[in-house]
Amino acid sequence: MFSYILFILASISIAIIIFLLSEKNERKQKVFKGKIRKSSPVKIEEVKDYIYLLYESNLVDFRRMIHFFVLKWIDEGILEAVLIDDKHQVYGFQIEKKPDDNLEKQLFNYFIASEDNGIIKRKNFTILNRRNRESILEFEEDIVSRSKSILLEKEFIRERRNRLIFTQKGKNLSKEFKGFREYLKKIKNYRKEISFSIENLDELMIFSGLFGLYDIVELMILNNRPSYFEESELDSKSLDTALVYSKLMQETIYPNMEGVG
Repeated sequence: MFSYILFILASISIAIIIFLLSEKNERKQKVFKGKIRKSSPVKIEEVKDYIYLLYESNLVDFRRMIHFFVLKWIDEGILEAVLIDDKHQVYGFQIEKKPDDNLEKQLFNYFIASEDNGIIKRKNFTILNRRNRESILEFEEDIVSRSKSILLEKEFIRERRNRLIFTQKGKNLSKEFKGFREYLKKIKNYRKEISFSIENLDELMIFSGLFGLYDIVELMILNNRPSYFEESELDSKSLDTALVYSKLMQETIYPNMEGVG
């Protein structure tokens, strides 16, 4: 009996060791081997045209897309973070104006739907998102479908055997996006050559939301130009509120998923 127990323990130990070694090997395989790109291959206002490619490249999901748009709207003065609960220091969004872009207006309407006297409160936002879930899913399908059409026209993707695949041009663009994401991921290594102008830091913060690297870029800026978070439209309270609201929408629309692709 005792020897049987030792055998079981030994087997478990070996299994654990094999698992840890496989995990270590998997991490090694995930080391980025592409070319670092120190700027985005597309402008902020063009990102929506490439959503399908970003989804298919596993760079962006639903929450990151929402986070990107919210940060963009804050930077453009469309949304402003305001204190809605002084006791618990809870912030919401005040609506200043609507986006100019028609596609963005569709998404923004789901924010407007939950406003109360011009303020978007968290509870209302969650309730209305749940109520409008099917419609929001249709919006996501629309923005992805629109992106497919644009990418087909620009020959970044093509049809093959009833499915869409990347052309060489599309593969190259995907690599460029991945190179830029890797740059943001390791941005502290490039701090000596970064322009710390408000405009450039705003762009870095907005793209960091798109790629899920918000905390890394924020920390780099905090360590090198902390005054940015008081001087920019993307101040500390706005950045925190943007993250909260994008997560609220993600949890309501895709509680166990990342979105369509």
